[in-house]
Amino acid sequence: MSRKEEETLTLHKAQRGFRYRYSVTNYVELLSRLGRGPTSNWPNPFVRVRAAFRRIRRLCEPVVLQSPEMAFLQETGLSHYLDPRWVPDPQQTAIAIDLIARAETLGDITGTGIQTVGSLGTPRWVVNPDHYFKLTQIDETSITNMIESLGEYVAGSLTKENVKSLVPWFTKLAVFFLLFRPSSRRIALADLRPEEKDRFFGGLTSGVGKMFQAHITLVAKKTLDWGEKIDPNDLYDAMQLLLLQDGRLFITNDTNFFRHTKDSFVKRVVPWESFKQPPSGLHQH
Repeated sequence: MSRKEEETLTLHKAQRGFRYRYSVTNYVELLSRLGRGPTSNWPNPFVRVRAAFRRIRRLCEPVVLQSPEMAFLQETGLSHYLDPRWVPDPQQTAIAIDLIARAETLGDITGTGIQTVGSLGTPRWVVNPDHYFKLTQIDETSITNMIESLGEYVAGSLTKENVKSLVPWFTKLAVFFLLFRPSSRRIALADLRPEEKDRFFGGLTSGVGKMFQAHITLVAKKTLDWGEKIDPNDLYDAMQLLLLQDGRLFITNDTNFFRHTKDSFVKRVVPWESFKQPPSGLHQH
């Protein structure tokens, strides 16, 4: 994001009352970049990640949006299955964001080495980027394997006639990423009581759960019909849709953002305006 783009967002915030938020998922993705270490595209990940967190601190509200898994399990009354080892705490995340934004070296973040003058007087935090890199690597492997298994459920292209055959695959994906994974592999679908299963699947067939379902269906269509390369980030894009409650907007590009800002009051959410129409028929379990 350029300085001019940031100024534009700040202007919209002042004129239209927009409130920008970031989620735990954004935090995890950025820290995983530090854990990955230097690459050809990110030769100095510390500087880039710190700049991103500084921009977040300037633009965004101080209250962090919870992770999509947390939001979904709370909405369905299943939050007692969350494992804190997998899902970072939003309050601790907000403190860590501030620490990283003010850091002068990577050691100021991880707690290794001698603290710099800029970090003296602050708690000696230990944020382990390697942990978040491992989490995103696990997710990348898991979603890649999940998408590669599509052929076991759907033969050929995805059509209105065979779209229902995608339901078992979608169920497997949703259970893995929204229950088994955030419970740190402790809870499977079979472990839920009948009424808990009803709430879990009810959360996937109404409201933001339907948007999540539609996006995942689009990912399947892109893979099966259009032969597009698997992009693990599709998972995070889809899961972020689960946060679209309380009048929130999820804008994926400049075109959609400026389309919404033409009106002084935004009445509806169109998070995938540029997508081709996804197939229907997945609203069953």
